[in-house]
Amino acid sequence: MSDEGKDYSSMNDIHKALDDVSRGPEPVIFIDCTASDKVPEEYRTILDKNIHIATPNKKGMSGKLSLYKAVTENSTHAVVFHEATVGAGLPVISTLKDLINTGDKVTKIEGIFSGTLSYIFNVWGGGNAKFSDVVKEAKEKGYTEPDPRDDLNGMDVARKLTILARICGLQVEGPPSSDIFPIESLIPKALESAQSGDAFVAGLPNHDAEFDEKRANAKREGKVVRFVGSIDVATNTIKVGLQSFAHPVFHLIVDTQ
Repeated sequence: MSDEGKDYSSMNDIHKALDDVSRGPEPVIFIDCTASDKVPEEYRTILDKNIHIATPNKKGMSGKLSLYKAVTENSTHAVVFHEATVGAGLPVISTLKDLINTGDKVTKIEGIFSGTLSYIFNVWGGGNAKFSDVVKEAKEKGYTEPDPRDDLNGMDVARKLTILARICGLQVEGPPSSDIFPIESLIPKALESAQSGDAFVAGLPNHDAEFDEKRANAKREGKVVRFVGSIDVATNTIKVGLQSFAHPVFHLIVDTQ
């Protein structure tokens, strides 16, 4: 965090700065653009200073359930704005909250929640390109993280699903892991320990046949493969992984009775 060229190397320094600005007459917003799981631990203290928070950081809202409750359930004039944690700023969270607050009952949410994986499967799923070539191209274009495994492990989608599930009232513990709900990783076992993102991409062609088979199986049924996240509110079930669809779309099913 910096202000007029000053660097703040610790949360203590940041809290001192926030104490100073919170004494002024104007509203104050703390913007957390990190991917840290440490900064969200300070959210409750920041809110107690009557300072609003705006963040795309999914770690806090999808991490420990106790932290999520501490941030969202305590009475305070300050609030956390985290629309950008799901849908890259599209009004997914605000729309979901509006539906719930106006009495609608959400029964199921299902969709493609990763822009990176959406690109990869749109290119790979509908043609004959090798999976490794598509991943390499996506990396070169800057669509993936520097290490594509950070996209392919499914954890980003799992965190987004955790956030939406909690808004729907599900008591989902975090951080997400396969011990809590199924998260299908697209990383071949042999490449999980690759030394770098480049090493992972270099080794991926050895596993193209596995992905070719998944695509072929879907094509025989007239479908395409997509990486999907789903929440079934009624059964308290969350899943993240590959599914085959005739017409893959994002949809939100609402029971308005």
